[in-house]
Amino acid sequence: MFVAASLLSAHCFASDFSSHLHLVNPAQGVPHLVFEDATGGQHRLSDYRGSYILLNIWATWCGPCKKEMPSLERLQKIFDPQKLRVLALSEDRSADAVVGFYKTDAITHLLIAVDHAGIAPSTLHLRGLPTSLLIDPQGKEIARIEGEADWSSPEVTDYLRATMR
Repeated sequence: MFVAASLLSAHCFASDFSSHLHLVNPAQGVPHLVFEDATGGQHRLSDYRGSYILLNIWATWCGPCKKEMPSLERLQKIFDPQKLRVLALSEDRSADAVVGFYKTDAITHLLIAVDHAGIAPSTLHLRGLPTSLLIDPQGKEIARIEGEADWSSPEVTDYLRATMR
């Protein structure tokens, strides 16, 4: 089981976003990931190819993860999901925990996605939670942020707009 949630102490806020952004050059293919929605329906990360994906690996038991969720919600409100899909993939074993968190925190623009198998952290070589990968429309990782971020800050949204041009 993945237990490194508290190992990362980096906090990435608007003033230092670029210093915490790790560009992946050359871009790397993202391994095949399967996850479940709130009803147990299976989805693949590849289902979202054709648009940029901000894949955020998080959990309801991770304090920094929960702290950044409202900014991920705001980010998805800013961008058309056909151009940028914010996909918050939970490491919780139960969709019920995610549904409850979304309801309590008024998260309505993010899909419920649960990594029931718990394989995303090892498959994606994560060092802790939260970690976010920016994936291009061809399914390749082009950037990574380790630790929490203010995803709706002007610095982040400007970076994303420039990247998606």
